[in-house]
Amino acid sequence: MLCLTGAKILAGYLCDAIGARKVALICMAVDIVALILLATVTSFAAALIAVVLFAMALPIVTIIIPLLASSLFGYQAQAEYNGIFIAMVSAA
Repeated sequence: MLCLTGAKILAGYLCDAIGARKVALICMAVDIVALILLATVTSFAAALIAVVLFAMALPIVTIIIPLLASSLFGYQAQAEYNGIFIAMVSAA
């Protein structure tokens, strides 16, 4: 829980600093690394690292997607497109 909280704060800061698109790519890359690590896990420590990496990638759903939706479609259409974006990310 603490790792997820820190990841959300870090993602919000990075979105302000370098943009939501770049942070989304970073989160996706971290998620891919976590999946690869989880698939090849041989010890408890490696599994723990994979779980922490998954927690670092979760802000893509809660922080980055609303920012992307508002930057692409404007704040008026944000509520309409948030559900579509979250469904697409959850399905992938």
